[in-house]
Amino acid sequence: MSAKAPRDYASGELLDGRFLLLERLGRGGFGDVWRAEELLPDGVPLRTVALKLLQRTAYDAAHWAEEAKLLASFRHPSLVTIYAAGVLRAPEAIPFVAMELLEGKNLADVLRDRKRVPWRRVLGWARATAAALDVIHGRGVVHLDLKPANLFVSNDGALKVLDFGISRRAGSKAPEITPPAFGGGDAAGLETAAFVAAQDERSSHPTRAQSSGRAVVGTPGYMAPEILELAEPTPAADAYALAATIVKLATGRMPYEDVADEPMEVSDAAAMSAWWSDLRDATLRGRLRDLSADPAGLPRGLVALLVRLLSVDPLQRGVTAGKLAALFDEAWERPFGVMDPPYAGLLPLPKEAEGQLFGRDDDVARLGRELAFEPVVVLYGPRGAGKSSLAWAGLVPHLARAAVDGKDDWIAVAVRPGEDPDHALDAALGAVDPALVGASSAEITQHAASSPVGLVLLVDPLEEALSAPEGTNTRLARLLADLAEGGERPGLRVLCALGEQHAAGLADPAAPFASLRAALRFVGPPPAAAVHDIVTGPARIAGARRIGADAIVADVQRELRGADDRLPLVALALAALWDKCAPEAGARAGRVLSVEKWRALGGLVGALAMHAEHLLVSLDDAQREVAIEAVLRLSTTDHKPVRWDEEELVSVLGEDTALVRRVLTRLEREGLLRRRDGRVELSHPSIAVLPRIEQVRSRDAERLVLLERLREAATAWDRAAAHPDFLLTGSLFEEVLRRPAWTRASLTTLERQLVAESHRLARRRTMRKGASIVLLFALLAFAVVGKRAIDERQARAERARVEAEERAYVAEVLFRSRRVDDPYHRAAWIAEAIEFGAEDPALPLDLLRAGTGLPRAQFLTLEPSTNPSFPWDDRWLVATQGSTRLVVVDLRYDPFYNAAPTDHPDTPGSSELHPRTLVVRPHEAPFVERVPLPFDTALATRSVTGEVRIFRLRPDGEVMLAAIAPRRCTGALEVADAAPVLACASENGLLRWDLRRSGDVDTHPFQGIVLDVSPDGSLVAAASGSKLVVWRPGDGSLTEIKPTSAAVLARFGPREPLLALAEHGAFEILDPARPDTPLFRGPSVEAPSFLRWDEGGLDLAVCGTDPTGPDKAIVGGFHYLRPGRRAPGDALPQGSPCSPAPRPKRPAPITSPDEVPAFARVPIGPRDLLGGHRLESGHVVTGDLVLLSAGGAIAPLVRFRGGDGPAPSSTSSVRAVVREKSDVITFQIDDEVRFYRVTNGKRELGRKGNLLRRCQDGRVAAWAPEGEAWHVFDARSGATIGKVSREPGLVLAVDEACRTLFTQRLDGALVATPLDGAAPAAPRVIASADGYVYDVRPSAARGGIGAGLWIALSSGALARIDEATSAVQVLGYASPRATALGDGPLPGELVYADDSGVVVLRARGPERLLEASGATVWEDVSVAPDGRSMLLLSADRVVALDVARREIVGSMPLRGRTRFVPWDAAGSVLVWSFDRPGDVEGEVIPRGRPLADAVARTLSNLRVDHGRLGLQQ
Repeated sequence: MSAKAPRDYASGELLDGRFLLLERLGRGGFGDVWRAEELLPDGVPLRTVALKLLQRTAYDAAHWAEEAKLLASFRHPSLVTIYAAGVLRAPEAIPFVAMELLEGKNLADVLRDRKRVPWRRVLGWARATAAALDVIHGRGVVHLDLKPANLFVSNDGALKVLDFGISRRAGSKAPEITPPAFGGGDAAGLETAAFVAAQDERSSHPTRAQSSGRAVVGTPGYMAPEILELAEPTPAADAYALAATIVKLATGRMPYEDVADEPMEVSDAAAMSAWWSDLRDATLRGRLRDLSADPAGLPRGLVALLVRLLSVDPLQRGVTAGKLAALFDEAWERPFGVMDPPYAGLLPLPKEAEGQLFGRDDDVARLGRELAFEPVVVLYGPRGAGKSSLAWAGLVPHLARAAVDGKDDWIAVAVRPGEDPDHALDAALGAVDPALVGASSAEITQHAASSPVGLVLLVDPLEEALSAPEGTNTRLARLLADLAEGGERPGLRVLCALGEQHAAGLADPAAPFASLRAALRFVGPPPAAAVHDIVTGPARIAGARRIGADAIVADVQRELRGADDRLPLVALALAALWDKCAPEAGARAGRVLSVEKWRALGGLVGALAMHAEHLLVSLDDAQREVAIEAVLRLSTTDHKPVRWDEEELVSVLGEDTALVRRVLTRLEREGLLRRRDGRVELSHPSIAVLPRIEQVRSRDAERLVLLERLREAATAWDRAAAHPDFLLTGSLFEEVLRRPAWTRASLTTLERQLVAESHRLARRRTMRKGASIVLLFALLAFAVVGKRAIDERQARAERARVEAEERAYVAEVLFRSRRVDDPYHRAAWIAEAIEFGAEDPALPLDLLRAGTGLPRAQFLTLEPSTNPSFPWDDRWLVATQGSTRLVVVDLRYDPFYNAAPTDHPDTPGSSELHPRTLVVRPHEAPFVERVPLPFDTALATRSVTGEVRIFRLRPDGEVMLAAIAPRRCTGALEVADAAPVLACASENGLLRWDLRRSGDVDTHPFQGIVLDVSPDGSLVAAASGSKLVVWRPGDGSLTEIKPTSAAVLARFGPREPLLALAEHGAFEILDPARPDTPLFRGPSVEAPSFLRWDEGGLDLAVCGTDPTGPDKAIVGGFHYLRPGRRAPGDALPQGSPCSPAPRPKRPAPITSPDEVPAFARVPIGPRDLLGGHRLESGHVVTGDLVLLSAGGAIAPLVRFRGGDGPAPSSTSSVRAVVREKSDVITFQIDDEVRFYRVTNGKRELGRKGNLLRRCQDGRVAAWAPEGEAWHVFDARSGATIGKVSREPGLVLAVDEACRTLFTQRLDGALVATPLDGAAPAAPRVIASADGYVYDVRPSAARGGIGAGLWIALSSGALARIDEATSAVQVLGYASPRATALGDGPLPGELVYADDSGVVVLRARGPERLLEASGATVWEDVSVAPDGRSMLLLSADRVVALDVARREIVGSMPLRGRTRFVPWDAAGSVLVWSFDRPGDVEGEVIPRGRPLADAVARTLSNLRVDHGRLGLQQ
């Protein structure tokens, strides 16, 4: 193109017939920007655009047209939309870009107004910029002119990247611009310009580019070093410019050291040249100032990213096309970087942990939404739930990232109330601005509203302010009250943390902080689903490798199951694990978080023990004594945790109560104790068995036993209402008298009262003995008269004692059902509690939740057992209990076994299992080994004394002692595969015992260990050190074998007398008759641990641990023992090479949960599937000896699903359900009534009609329109019950006797019509309603009140129709209308739900049982038969409500169910979906005792008997 100067255009000019210039918006180094109108071909305006006219000397027309097409194709919210780009032809050829017209400011203007911008706002802009750059970088384009002036913030806050005037593709031609001289131009600042690349002072040889005089294009200070050196531009250059832009915006200065600010006078050529020279030198040499020391307070993680992106070497910036936004997203998520260490332990997370709060996403989202609009939020919950961490690392960053109230950032200052909350408030405000010290609420609010940075006052813990001395918390209370009651406060929030037990302190309206009650928001521990993130998240972001993390997560979930308050202990254990996983000095590998390290640590228990020991060591002698005594008193002598009242515990731990309280507080802070509701308990049962605690417990055992017995006696005495029969007597009372020093200061008030009353009783008994002779005659005289009174008093006392014991027993059972982890154990405890009349209404839901989806479990034993195996087939299971007992399970036990031969001996046995468990003590002494005999169902066991016994498992299921070896074995037993022969090492050498020769053994003096016995028992292989021999007991000869290297394992072949030897890295086959030369040798595993022949004798399996692998896995395989390839006729080896040879019908061991998906997917509790076996019948025996059957065990009892007939269509819905009788249930699907069998869901009958109810006489009433009448009939038989003249209106219901039909006319009149047979009867209007009836529920006859119908009307009215008299009584009104209604707790009462909550209408008036909860709509209600509780049903859950306590005590997710129907007379109910498309199905809640017991019996064979868990016989 021509090099002449570009033309200066004026407003009103029309360019190329397309753009009408309206107003010049700006002028830069590469062209002008105009406001212009884009015109259609007919001259009609299309839109207003920003038109950039580029210098026509800078671009080749053809090249620019290609570049323009590319620029116009970019699409991103942060890129200016380019409508058109190319070359205008008239009045002259000039490159142009037409883009969207923006309203707002560029960031250079923003910076000029504000001097600097808070870093978080800048980082948000940078993220948007980086995302836009990723788009253009992905298309091979580099911007090359990023700077504040080219970043635009529109009026709606959106950021746009401007000015692609000098952008170009990598490798494309750069604009050719004549470098302007300093001394002229726009005084507003240095714009984008071209600078001649001077020769680098560091190089004595000019580059080709330098010698050619090419121009450097860009803006000084934002150009990357490689651009100054004329290198090819890459995305790293834009990353450099973006980092420089961030520093400029956030700090007000460029990032370079010893470089002055840009001269104010651009016309001063000398000053500009000197400034440019300093700037260029600092850029090329990478002289950066310390950004972390800047007053702007840039966070550590952001500084690290900026320093990286400002590297001189573009490779060190680590920027690839399309990945720049990911770097800034990481800085946005964690601006302070990753904590070191990433696990905080017991300490709460600080503000520097932003982005490292794992498992709290739901809480942050929920509470963050509220905090955005509420000026005060009080987080309350149990200690250790993570309230402080949630506030600092979750909610405050949430406010900042969401730019709440339009603030650039939010900061938090801590207000720790302490003894003087007002002073703490001033100290916190003074840290923000000294002028705020002593400021009023209005002044603080004004400061926050005017500041670009929002302020969060974090009051933690708030309970210190509640209990502060009067007059010290006045200003803080006034500030919180003003904020809580005064509406919005832009830029100001107060976030408080409060212990759960202190929330009641806000209930008093006269309390100083009572205004905060509405601000209470509960914070509980994270859900179980978050455990994986809590465990692995910090290690992941810290870059640590994770091996076996799922096992760690499973351990943590097991610890947290039913004990969510152990979260601080989990944090402590994870911090200890991180320390343990530190790489060794000099190691090249990074940190590895592995399950091996976790287990070496001892898991949570080991970490807690180590922490507790360090804590006890750090205490002084007096504190340590109190701490140890506290742990001893909080646990029993058999290590069971005990919960104490805190005041009682303080009184028994020492006379210095201040010291005791300090120690308890320290123990709580360190995670060893837990306080709640005035009670104290150990945070974990393992604390009771710490070595130091055990040492003291052993020393003071007698004292502790006495105090424990005394405590139990005092509790029993108190439960029996201080009955004299429970006072101390006998040995316990004598022991108390004998040990006054042990009881003087160690008793609670109740225990002292018991001892005192026992003393009085003893004195009274002494006096009675003195007067016994006198009283004897008096008693004889009045015996007859007073006998009845005495008997009645004793009977009352006995009843009181029994009731107290039953209450205590139920309480203990309930406690255990809540604490146990195993769902099968929990179900057994819950069933026992329901059987004994426990009043907890949540128990049916707990039982249903515990049992849903679980397979049937038959516990073979409750004692811990190890090494279960099936030695022969799927009948006999053998395991070990401890070191003295052998568990033998006959899975096919036949109590009617007949040893006589049958006519069909080959008939296979039944697949049904009937397990019977026998526990045998094989020796008086502990035994160390059990070995099955392969050829018979017999076992050999060896005791620690060397005694060997043979036990035979007989066909009738009995275990019989078959033989005792005449000699003792000192080494391991080896048995022959095809003969009753055993061999072992003895004190006198080798020993072989052939059971076919009674009492006779063969010996040889060779001292060594037996490696193997040949299948026929004729050869014995033994070794001593490196010496290997083969002994032939038949002739007494001993042959020495000399392997190539030391043998580790030896096995005889199954068919020929060959010996296989496994060595390190190799194996070989030898013939004992010719041992000098191996028959075969091959490579193998380095560390062999398993060796076996295939039964064909052609393959050998060698397996061992891979020492080089990270998880030391077992590796190995089969080796074909013939030269060359496998012959066609040679069978392949059977089974896995690293497992015992397979046997017919022998269950396979489970090596992966994927092998048993039906069991791996259900929560079967602490069952060890990997240590179990799969049976061909589909059953599984777990490693802890539990026999599981596939499928949901209780589904037939608690779930109904109708089938065997046409399935409902996708639009069909259930309208009504009635239980006809015990084994039949009736559903109305659309306009058809169907009968189904309860047991199997099969459909019996279907008949057109609409279901009404079950009549007293057993009929099922239904109705259908028939001509001009409503036909009411028996749905089963079709027999007519009655007909009613049909008129416009609604059919409501029939009475219990099915003698009256109730309807409603369109005018609202309620009509009762007798059902007298086939002829229509005369109707009778019984009431005129003010609305339409939309719900009708039966009301049972109770307490002298007859049966009736509850009706709900659209007006909100709630009424009852008495079926006997047809009288209608309006009882009240719902608001606006009832969503559920039913019989109340007492006869005649109505319970209903509406928008205000759950209300019961009593004789004395309405009584609200439950306040409304959010958007929850209660669809139905079912009161328990005893009236103490009720079930409430919503579309997503069912809850249990305690009527007396007026609170929800349990809940269970249940999607889509909206109605209850009675299931049995004991109170169980079926839940089903009313008027919703779906199948004919429902779930049964086992509220009645019979069904609860049936559920527990079906689920497993566990039973609770007298407080002990056992097996049903």
